[in-house]
Amino acid sequence: MSRFPHASLRSDIGLVEAVAFSPDGRLLVAAGEMGIHVWDAARAWLGGQLPDEDGPFQSAVFSPDGRLLATNGEDGIQLWDPATRVRLATLRSKSSPAHSPAFSPDSSVLAVATGDEVLLIA
Repeated sequence: MSRFPHASLRSDIGLVEAVAFSPDGRLLVAAGEMGIHVWDAARAWLGGQLPDEDGPFQSAVFSPDGRLLATNGEDGIQLWDPATRVRLATLRSKSSPAHSPAFSPDSSVLAVATGDEVLLIA
């Protein structure tokens, strides 16, 4: 908390729904109505927005090893490489919207809620 004593990071993504720090504390991600912003947490510097994403987004979560970022938006669950900001995959459920992504402690499995079931993706 000492990096941002009483700081306010502003963005133009509308209402912010979720924030997440990378496991190493280097990145801060904010997911909102109109996109996803990525900050360099050490310098409180806005590094940019994830490309081609308009939102709205309800969640953002890093894998414990920091190699993946999962976001939840209208298109389903998006998997990103946070270092390059490249989208790796979009996961959708045929039966109901996918939401609430969560990684296993070893980062090998992604769990996703889809209505009355939980999908496990390795």
